[in-house]
Amino acid sequence: MNCVECESSLVFYLYGELSAETEESIEQHLDVCGDCRASETRLATMHRAIEAERLEPSLELLSACRQDLAAKVELVTHRPKTGWRSWFQPLGMSRWTWRLAGCAALVAVGFLVAKVTPNLPGTSFGRGQTIVSTVNHVEALGDGHVRIVLQDSVARELSGRLDDQAVQSLLVSAARNTTDPAVRVDSMELLRAWAGQPGVRQTLVEALERDPDDGVRMKALETLRPYAAQPDVRTVLLHALRADRNATVRAQAVEVLTMGNLQNSEVAGALQELMQREENLDVRQQGQRVLRSMNASLETF
Repeated sequence: MNCVECESSLVFYLYGELSAETEESIEQHLDVCGDCRASETRLATMHRAIEAERLEPSLELLSACRQDLAAKVELVTHRPKTGWRSWFQPLGMSRWTWRLAGCAALVAVGFLVAKVTPNLPGTSFGRGQTIVSTVNHVEALGDGHVRIVLQDSVARELSGRLDDQAVQSLLVSAARNTTDPAVRVDSMELLRAWAGQPGVRQTLVEALERDPDDGVRMKALETLRPYAAQPDVRTVLLHALRADRNATVRAQAVEVLTMGNLQNSEVAGALQELMQREENLDVRQQGQRVLRSMNASLETF
């Protein structure tokens, strides 16, 4: 194993996602390579720091937010006293009283809109849904009118059986569209029993072919393993063998494609092509063993 192969596999090594044979190769390399050993130490330290980090705002951030709020309130209080603010002039309200009243008004508006919005005509929100409203902008328009810009978001929670078509559709959507790789992996694991269905299998095939995350592609390959004889699965496995950037994914593709009676001239040809350019020692040795077992040449002619 060379330094490039070692460093590209360190993340999977730290998470225990590699085969025992590959882990042993990495450990042997780390024993003799100080640079890679230093990289492994830095990466492990970074991961521990990320896991231990508490997601709380810093004092500097809180202070900056308070200063920004004070500046915005100051700007509002120095505008000409027109419209509804002029009603309170006889009360002699001070500038700081105005600031407190403004803050309280923003909180009240957000609370009231969250309560009222589900019942407004023309909205798509249903009763019983939790609506979170954030006030993004307030502006006095004069003549007693005010403009308030809100950003609404709806949080929904669903539960159901895995054999429910609606639940499966949501899981397929999560496996395709979410920005979180962990959600895609979890969705594929839940869909494992339905991987034979065309819609689910197509999602897994597309993930193995195009997903940018190595772990997601590994999960898709693992879930597709029982369906390796299907033409669409076979095609994407051959693509992974030839073109996937991750050595572990390529190695798993070799293993799946050479199970049982799947070995044929097409697989042999793909392995012979792989031998011409494969830099990972483990994958090369695995491909050579398979070609010898098939009584095929290690080279293309």
